[in-house]
This record gives sequence, C-alpha cells and structure tokens, in this order.
Amino acid sequence: MSIRKPVSRRKLLGGVAASAGALMAAKTVSAACTITPYQVNGPFFPMAINDYDWDMTQVPGRRDRAEGQIVEITGRILNANCEPEKGALIDIWQANAAGRYLHPRDPNPAALDPNFEGYARLYTAEDGVYRLRTIIPGAYPVGPDWIRPPHIHFKVHPATAPSITTQMYFAGNELNEKDGLYMSVPEEARSLITIDFSNKTADGIPQGAFDLHVDVGPPLPI
Repeated sequence: MSIRKPVSRRKLLGGVAASAGALMAAKTVSAACTITPYQVNGPFFPMAINDYDWDMTQVPGRRDRAEGQIVEITGRILNANCEPEKGALIDIWQANAAGRYLHPRDPNPAALDPNFEGYARLYTAEDGVYRLRTIIPGAYPVGPDWIRPPHIHFKVHPATAPSITTQMYFAGNELNEKDGLYMSVPEEARSLITIDFSNKTADGIPQGAFDLHVDVGPPLPI
C-alpha cells in the first residue's frame, strides 16, 4: 500500500494562481448570465460531508455558537441561460474565525472551534435559492510572503449542468488585492466572486447575496 505524502497548501495553491484565470475566468454566454469564475478546490476539501444543516454556527448538541462575526448568505444557482437550477447540490467549506480548517492536514497551529461546523451540504429549492448562516473566516498564512484573505469555498453540482468550483471573497478586505488566486480573475469579473453585506436579517445579522452561474452542455475540465 502506498502512502500519499502530505502536500503543502502553498504548493497546491501557488501553481494554480497564475493559471486559474485561464481555466475559466469569465465565460460570457449570449443569454446574459456570466459563468462564475473557477477557483481551485484547495487542499482542505472535507474528507467527509454528512451535514445538511444550513447553519454552520452551531453544532448539534452544543449550546454555544461559533466564534466570529455571524453572517447570512443567500443566493441562487442559475445556468448560463439564467434559468434556476433546482435541486442543485452545494458543498461549502471554510476556515474558522482563527483561520483553521476542520481538516487533519491543516498545519495551522490556530485553535479549532468546537462550536463551528466547518462545512455544510445544501440543496437548492425549486427556484434555485439556497441559504447559509456562517461566520466570516479568518485569514491564514500560506507562506512567508502570502496570506490568504478570508474566503469560503463553494462546489456546486447541478442536476442538469456541469459542476463548478469557486471561492467567495469579502468586499473591502485589504488582503484581496494581495492574493494570487483572487487577482488571477480579470478585474471585470471579480465582483462575481465577491460578497457585500448590504442588508440585515430580522434579527440583525449582516446579510449578503451570492449567486452562482453554471455552464450548460457537457462537463467542463475543472
């Protein structure tokens, strides 16, 4: 039996930063919807996802909520013809408020948060809508000269369209413009992977919209 050697996040991410925009930067379809730019999975895709709870800020059976700024994200999964993708599966994963992933290979010495789930699996409604409650993740170092800005990973598996993987960034964070993956996306398309919390829920939680547009036709080589 061969044993896979752990791969550093710098090695996995660094090689992709320069070419991510070329893979799928901003494919525009004449129907009016622009395909969401591709972003790399990263090395910490969950080893197992069995949580179908839309609220990542509270672990079942625990009283306390996760540390960090709680936010709510709503959006729609649409295809390139701007039609809703009902029943689309969405895998979501991210670091906690200290920048640590719930993954055994994460070398970050920051503490885990026992009250933060770290990942979620959702399905869209008939109109393609999804809803997520989580926290703004912390930044974390990839190397001595690279700190990844706060971001959340999305992997969408539509029922009738190719899958898409991307990362969602937070508007106004100063680390965005220093990040190789974020800057690999053409400037005119960066708004498609950036969220701004301009609203609030009834209980005062910052709320933002993040739509994802998937391609039509055969699967793309992502």
